[in-house]
Amino acid sequence: MRLTLSGRPQKIAYGFGGIGGTGYYEAITAFLMFFLVEVVHLDILLATLSYALAFGLWNAVNDPMIGALSDRTRTRFGRRKPWILVGALLSLLFYFLVWSPPVGGEALDSPMNVGIFLFMTLALFGWSWAWSMCNVPWSALFPELWRNIKDRSEVIIYREVFAVVGGALAIMVFPVVVVFLSSVSVGITSADLPDGMVGMPYSEALRATGGEEPYQWSLGDGRSLPGNLTLDSDGRVWGTPAVAGNFTFAAEVTDAEGDTGCQEVEVHIREEGAPLAIATRSLYEGKAGKEYEVVLTAVGGVPPYTWTCIEKEDECLPYGTELDSEKGTISGAPTDEAEFEFTVKVTDSADNEASTGLSINVASGREKGTFSAWMWAGVIFGAVFTVSFITTMVAARERREFMLDEPWAIVTSIRTTLFNSTFLKYVAIDLMITSSFNWLAAMMPFFAVHSLGLGLADVPVIFAPAMVGIFISFVFWRKAYIRYGPKATIGAAAIALPIVFMPVLVVQTALQGSIWAFFCGVAIAGLQLCRGVMAADLVDADELRTGARREGSYYGVLGALMKLSFVVIAISTWLTLSVFIGYVPGEPKPEFMDMGIRVGYVVFMTLYAFILLIFLKTYPLGKEKVAEISNQIQEMRAAKVKELEEKGWDWEDK
Repeated sequence: MRLTLSGRPQKIAYGFGGIGGTGYYEAITAFLMFFLVEVVHLDILLATLSYALAFGLWNAVNDPMIGALSDRTRTRFGRRKPWILVGALLSLLFYFLVWSPPVGGEALDSPMNVGIFLFMTLALFGWSWAWSMCNVPWSALFPELWRNIKDRSEVIIYREVFAVVGGALAIMVFPVVVVFLSSVSVGITSADLPDGMVGMPYSEALRATGGEEPYQWSLGDGRSLPGNLTLDSDGRVWGTPAVAGNFTFAAEVTDAEGDTGCQEVEVHIREEGAPLAIATRSLYEGKAGKEYEVVLTAVGGVPPYTWTCIEKEDECLPYGTELDSEKGTISGAPTDEAEFEFTVKVTDSADNEASTGLSINVASGREKGTFSAWMWAGVIFGAVFTVSFITTMVAARERREFMLDEPWAIVTSIRTTLFNSTFLKYVAIDLMITSSFNWLAAMMPFFAVHSLGLGLADVPVIFAPAMVGIFISFVFWRKAYIRYGPKATIGAAAIALPIVFMPVLVVQTALQGSIWAFFCGVAIAGLQLCRGVMAADLVDADELRTGARREGSYYGVLGALMKLSFVVIAISTWLTLSVFIGYVPGEPKPEFMDMGIRVGYVVFMTLYAFILLIFLKTYPLGKEKVAEISNQIQEMRAAKVKELEEKGWDWEDK
């Protein structure tokens, strides 16, 4: 006995696959480029090339082949179910690899890393192949299971609603989980304390990071500090050293949760009367956009001291900071993420001088996630998406009469599909629709972080309203589709999209961004609903022309060409960030970064809508033509069923 559903439960169960169908690739669309560029520090061109090879060249072969093979599959479970099951499981495996580049948990020192580029390309090859194994057959079930525009538009709403859920998990929840899993345990960042001098008062605070404040400090391993120095519970090392030499002690810090961290700390005590020298050996890490202050110290010579920063080629203080010549304080809010090397000089009142080289690493002031957090987020969400695909199999009661059609040769089937002019026009329309949504998602982390000054975990604040706009607009767009047909409805949505997108040029706050994103979602909902129903119309038109049901071939070729949107987005991202703005990962941010992202956002979204409207103008399947094809298809299928029944075909036993 087979577990199958019918009626509305069947429609809902089928639509449930939209969680995996959309969730899987939206996480890649929205965050993989950000992950590779901002976290891994892979060169933008190499990241773009990896996308292009995996989703352009490879999918040109992969998706059509899987679609044609599923059309030819004949098993007791049907044509599509075996592919969905195997593909869903393999998708999870390769998804894990996509988010696990072997970089040792550290960002690349050199962005032009060919090894990581090759790893990512192969991992994307594998995931794309596995995802197509489940997504293409799952998509091909849609026109087979439901036949008229009312059923199909209803199913599309369920499918797109679950797709919104999948997109929400991928775009809104995924980054929050990454940040949550990136929680850093308490640790000590002070490895080298400034030098001291025998007989001179000494006071320096140890620094810790991670965990939950407040911290409690103590000595570890039973070691002691140099003579006359003491470590307070608040982390201050103070006293008047009595003995010269290099000393190492173990400092231990305990946070409010009881977690501990231990670090070997070195301090050098100079002989009394030693010549002038800069005591500061290292400087703690700064955060872009966060206030930074550190006091340089000197020993020896004749106070007071005067401090200067020696200007050298490729050496300077972090942008946004300055050195106080009297106090020796470096302070300000660093503006750019990079490691800044510089040379400082101290001069005493007797004109004695000393200098040393120092550096300040300015990291992101916004959470970007640890490597292990990205990996585990990929595993968790990949499992959810895989389960959603497998669950839809209870809805798939395939029409058994279609398995009696003589299978087409794979090459013939693909060639016939590709030479269908109506299909190619639809592909161009669908590619621009997919690119529109993916462009909104792909640039959102860059826009939130670099234009609005938010963090990775704040991306959902902007994107959630877009999902709400999509969700609540489906019913409106469905009514418009049934009344006015595909061309008028999709044309209206395409014209509306660049109009509602323009305010991104002036959005300054998270609230303004949320309102803007909501209206973008309303326009995108119309495009998303129309594309799903229109694809089923193409399959019906092909059956009327050829006499065979070839959903797999159509959705396979469509899947390959649809995933060209990854290439479109990768190229658009490269042109915006690298060519137009001149951004290089790990180097200071160009002044034009903010407005460059905004302009790129608008320019490419308008371009996608314009191309869509050009191909829509000559698309032949309008409202009347679709109704005519539907009636002819019903007559043809009824005749086929009647013929089989006259031959004594048993629907349950075969």
